[in-house]
Amino acid sequence: MTTVAVLRERLLGIARHQRLITYRDIAARIGLPLPFDLGVERQLERLMDELIEENKARREPLLTALIINAETKYPGKGLFPVLRSYRENFRDDLDLWTQEVARIYTYRKWER
Repeated sequence: MTTVAVLRERLLGIARHQRLITYRDIAARIGLPLPFDLGVERQLERLMDELIEENKARREPLLTALIINAETKYPGKGLFPVLRSYRENFRDDLDLWTQEVARIYTYRKWER
């Protein structure tokens, strides 16, 4: 079964290479069944929500900011309210997101 720990490890690997990943690709990398349909999307959302809570509890950057839509090249709109409640000092959503991605790439205290 896919767990938050697996999602976390895959995203840490993406962060180490300073990359972004699409929803479909991260779903495949963590072992969710394809095709990427509504059921798989819901499973991924649940895991992402759990990882966000884990990151917040550990006072870490939010790793889910690395996951983007393949067409828009931006994260889903659900990420922005979470980031707005977690961060300060940003001009707009794009600035907020790019700041979070930069935090992820430079953060050195990731717990396993």
